[in-house]
Amino acid sequence: MSESIQINNEVLTFSKIWYLDANNGSDTTGDGSKNKPFKTIQGFVSVAISLGTVDNTHAVFFSPGTYVYVHTRGDSIFFPSLIGTNPLNTIISTANTHDWDPGIRLLTNVKLIGLTIQQNDAASSISYLLAAWTDGNDEVYFYNCIFNKFVRGYRTFSYLDAHFYNTIFTYAPSVVYGSMEFKNCVYPGGSGYNLNYNNITFDQAYNIVSGGVWQNAGDPTILNPDGTRSNIGIYGGPYYPNFIKPRWHLLNEGLKEEPYNISVGSSALEILDNFEFQLEDGTIVPHEIIDYMGAKVRLKLPKDISGQYKIYLKYKGEPTHKTIEVPPETQILSTSVPELKKAFKPERPKLL
Repeated sequence: MSESIQINNEVLTFSKIWYLDANNGSDTTGDGSKNKPFKTIQGFVSVAISLGTVDNTHAVFFSPGTYVYVHTRGDSIFFPSLIGTNPLNTIISTANTHDWDPGIRLLTNVKLIGLTIQQNDAASSISYLLAAWTDGNDEVYFYNCIFNKFVRGYRTFSYLDAHFYNTIFTYAPSVVYGSMEFKNCVYPGGSGYNLNYNNITFDQAYNIVSGGVWQNAGDPTILNPDGTRSNIGIYGGPYYPNFIKPRWHLLNEGLKEEPYNISVGSSALEILDNFEFQLEDGTIVPHEIIDYMGAKVRLKLPKDISGQYKIYLKYKGEPTHKTIEVPPETQILSTSVPELKKAFKPERPKLL
């Protein structure tokens, strides 16, 4: 029997999912289920890992919060996949009690998604941050993570082959007895599809605000959730974290009320905001142009449309409306939903 969890439009399936909630969980009454989560990593370790049944087909899901874990030398504790939805507010702070030992030891072939991982501020040891569980090079996959605060570290990783996607480092990562592969990542030093941290700046929400080419500059084999070519760092790729507003705010900076020009091939095409939206009862739905990508327009609509699931799209100057059907189970977010994307086709002259 398997269990699934959805992160935005991604459904992840594991044989067992353990739940932790730093704010509402309990290590006394919790059992690691969704309704009775543990409060701390140590609570999970004391109950779940002590049973000896946790393997790399399991996952631990972290609700927003800070989770402190200090590994003790000699403890045979190995973690499965670790998953959060927002690295801005889901933090694992770890260290080891002894020098040259890892803060967290991972099983092979596991994923870490949507987390900030950092060294414990009170750490006194010079240690690794993460390591795999054997003396061989084991595969570990990171998506949309932030690595921060590694002031007393020796190497970031040991005994693992680390694959990073859409991840940001605030320091130069390093590995011993293993390797590192980067796609859509930001870190000090880099080439190809990675940005050199020394040449860019980003804000407190890790939005890139200057330097380098990052919009639609990611690995062409990795796409954003809307199907466009990925950006760089935690805001690109399939495990896009659940914090839309900071990114939309960034992308909206610099847009003007006047027509906005972009280049497609050898032609400069003019895009006008000629959209109108309304509900079945005639209520006008406000909208905002977000950005222009590949001669396509992305829009932001209100989250709450009062239970209405049929939106009418009208192009200004045209007498007819186009109906966009949104299934009842679809939540309308502050971004374009798949049904809306179908309306924005480059071949329509007025969209271009």
